[in-house]
Amino acid sequence: MRNYIFCVFLLIFYSVNSYPQNNDIYSLINPLPDTENEGLNYFYNCTGIANNINIIKSGWIDLVGDNRNTEFYIKYYIEKTQRYNIMVLSKRMADIIYYKSWEASNEQYNITFFRRNNEPYMIVDYRGGSGNYYVISILKYKYRDSLFFYFDMIYEKILGFGGWFELIEGKILFYKDGNKKYFLNYSNGIYELIEVK
Repeated sequence: MRNYIFCVFLLIFYSVNSYPQNNDIYSLINPLPDTENEGLNYFYNCTGIANNINIIKSGWIDLVGDNRNTEFYIKYYIEKTQRYNIMVLSKRMADIIYYKSWEASNEQYNITFFRRNNEPYMIVDYRGGSGNYYVISILKYKYRDSLFFYFDMIYEKILGFGGWFELIEGKILFYKDGNKKYFLNYSNGIYELIEVK
């Protein structure tokens, strides 16, 4: 009987530690609409940019986790410079906490905000080249940890041509051309993509 219990314990221990994401809870942080243009005006005041921009996506987000939504995310295009830009600003820090800019071409960056066990992260994904070469980076938000670097790069992966990721039923999945599917696994402070057989 003792051997049976020990074997069951080993099986449970191995299962839990092989796929620790099963114990993690993932949720998207969806931007809330900037209905009164407060975020847009804050963006103009912080950057000095005139209002001649084409807004692709914008909204308030809650990176701190207290439901105050004090961070403003904006993706925009400036015709004069022919550049795309992504910016995240914080009203708490009175500062720009993330910025990315690139020339207009077939390259594109996007950001998806999410939480893992109530810790805030963002995925910055890049598609470029004639075959939609795909790269993802995961950055963790460090509120009050730094005066200059508000995000830690904790994972980056070149995923080749084609593919996309989705958050489904609390798990982050990456779908690759050729019907391959991977889930994003977190274990011992490290992210990795594990193929779903």
